Amino acid sequence: KLQKRLKTANDELSSQKLALQIAKQQSDHSANHDLLTGLPNRRAFHSQLKATIERTNYSGTQMGLLFIDLDRFKEVNDNLGHESGDALLQHVANQLRSLLRSTDFVARLGGDEFAFMLFGDPELSRKTAEAVAQRVVEKLQIDVPSPVGIIRVGCTVGVALWPTDASDPRGLLALADRLMYVGKKSGRMRFVTVDHLEANIRVVLR
Repeated sequence: KLQKRLKTANDELSSQKLALQIAKQQSDHSANHDLLTGLPNRRAFHSQLKATIERTNYSGTQMGLLFIDLDRFKEVNDNLGHESGDALLQHVANQLRSLLRSTDFVARLGGDEFAFMLFGDPELSRKTAEAVAQRVVEKLQIDVPSPVGIIRVGCTVGVALWPTDASDPRGLLALADRLMYVGKKSGRMRFVTVDHLEANIRVVLR
């Protein structure tokens, strides 16, 4: 009887331990992932950005950071409601996942903003980042039917490279955000790199 009771107690402890492990995994996942899209969230992005920069410094490679902001997303919410807006964000997340390579990382920063990180050889990384940015722009051209007609959703992307374009992680993110803003002012549905910045900065300052 004692052995049976001990076995029952051990089984209960094992079940409780397993339940705690599962609960912790779910809690960790929730803390680092966006509930709507399932993508890593802003917290996970900043953690990954720091780790990625350390990795590139060690390996001598470069990293491309794409700051992605949807175009005309507000029109979808205003004309079709937030449920349609949420469905659109989920579709966008799936489209971005389809572009991921094994070493890439994509996150939802919040609202209709996303970030995409990729690696490359120092001599090819800018060209690689620009090619991926162009694919993102093309992939996220989405026609959404609405009572006021077709809403042509798109995206504008700011492209910055580490360590070429910035001296610290915060500066890299700020630059990519600024480049995205230049793209918005220049007509949207495009990507912008530092090479475009001087040519377009007057547009931003108007």
